Amino acid sequence: MAQYQPILVEHPIQPKTEDEVRALADQVIDQIIGKLLKHKELQAA
Repeated sequence: MAQYQPILVEHPIQPKTEDEVRALADQVIDQIIGKLLKHKELQAA
């Protein structure tokens, strides 16, 4: 998926608690969904 720009999260993740990892995911979920929907729109066109 070379057309995607990476979405970066703070590292390292391994020593983080489950709640901390969820908080990181919450910070980027809108970006992820936006990129997926944009890609889907481009495929449909």
